[in-house]
Amino acid sequence: MFRLYANIWMGVLILIAVAGCAYQRPPGQWVRIEAPAVYFTGVGFGRDAMDPIYTKTCQEAREEIEQQLVRRFPKHLSPLDFYGPKKSTAAQKGLAVFRLEITKCKVEVQQWDVAGGEPSISFYLTLAVRVRLAVNGKPLLTHAMVTYEQVHTDTPTPLFDFTFTEPVDRTLLLFDKGNVWLPKP
Repeated sequence: MFRLYANIWMGVLILIAVAGCAYQRPPGQWVRIEAPAVYFTGVGFGRDAMDPIYTKTCQEAREEIEQQLVRRFPKHLSPLDFYGPKKSTAAQKGLAVFRLEITKCKVEVQQWDVAGGEPSISFYLTLAVRVRLAVNGKPLLTHAMVTYEQVHTDTPTPLFDFTFTEPVDRTLLLFDKGNVWLPKP
């Protein structure tokens, strides 16, 4: 009987710890998106945003973030309709337009040799992104965030190693059931 209660309490403590690690919204408030649909223009790069040494990793970040948002965004917007970057609905009036811009993509590396001569490499990715939502041409949301990710590998490039989930997850936290979270300035 004691084991049963101990296991239950251990499960509760693990659940609390995991919930505490989740991303949280910045202080702000919910506002209704006054449009029948949201058009996502895709992910773009700001001027001089790409790391000149790791351009392929930065391009991978753009593609992967866009794919994840196209796949997961509609669930957060419902009951509003969602149109992804491949649709030609941007010219329709009355749609909310969502943009995500990578303003900084920086990869840093630390390498050392371990016993046996095998290299051990850690890559550190810093992504700064800006999300914007406009309704009828008027800005409703402009929010900047900086995200971080680390991978450890024995290969000399981090290509296809990063998940890029943090900017996606933190962006999706700003949308729920036709509402957008407006962080306090």
